[in-house]
Parts: sequence; C-alpha cells; structure tokens
Amino acid sequence: MQREQAHVGLLVVFGMPGEEQTLGQIVKLNPARAKIETLESRAGRPVGTRFNVPYALMLPVKEQQAPAT
Repeated sequence: MQREQAHVGLLVVFGMPGEEQTLGQIVKLNPARAKIETLESRAGRPVGTRFNVPYALMLPVKEQQAPAT
C-alpha cells in the first residue's frame, strides 16, 4: 500500500508476509508509517492496542472482509 492510498478511518490488515495478519483501523498518518488501532487481539495484546506500521506491511480491507459492527 502507498501512503497516498491511506486515510484516517481506513480498515486495513497488517503483518509480515507469511505471518499472522491483524485487522485494524488507521488513526494517524505519518510520512513513513501509520498508527493502526487493532480491532482484534494480536500476540496476546488486547483489542485497541496501537502499532506504528510501515505502509508496505498493510493492505486495505475489502468490504466483504470487514467485520459486522
């Protein structure tokens, strides 16, 4: 994903290729990374944990993949 494609509120999945992918929402954009708030637990951390994620390690979520809220 490129920074130009990202915006606050966008649902994304992030993680290293071939490893666990986590659902989250962008809460802040920075030049090289975005702050992502998780919408599911990851590696024993609770929902709502924030991660600084490089744009290269995230993909936008298609509407069919998004959880019902």
